[in-house]
Amino acid sequence: MIKQPSDITGCGVAVIAMLLGKKTYKCAMDLVEPNRDKWLVSRTDNMNIHQMKLALGQLMRGFHVVSGRKIPEGLGLAAIYVETNNLLKHWVAFDGEHYFDPLSTAKGPTFRINRRVAGFVALYPCTSGDLETCSGCNKP
Repeated sequence: MIKQPSDITGCGVAVIAMLLGKKTYKCAMDLVEPNRDKWLVSRTDNMNIHQMKLALGQLMRGFHVVSGRKIPEGLGLAAIYVETNNLLKHWVAFDGEHYFDPLSTAKGPTFRINRRVAGFVALYPCTSGDLETCSGCNKP
């Protein structure tokens, strides 16, 4: 499980690292850095839903990237945008069963998250082999 470098920023990049199967935060940051102006909020390294969707759309080849506010049934691989106790937004990774919280205080994967969901960015594998002509494959 990848941890964010600070308790106030870096959760989006840490979640990207986990979804991409990278070993470290730095590996994911090296991929994000060339597109920092599009994928990160300047000066803070925070990401909103639109920015996460853009980043995953370019980094996750062979997947349909779908965002929304209400989590659909049967959700698989996804970045989940939640509100913390002080109403700040925070990203956690989801693999279809477990949540992975990049905060340093979080313990291992969990089966549920005790935070209000503000949105998600889901990844659905393209089974046709051609994202350009695919009509959605496994999207709900």
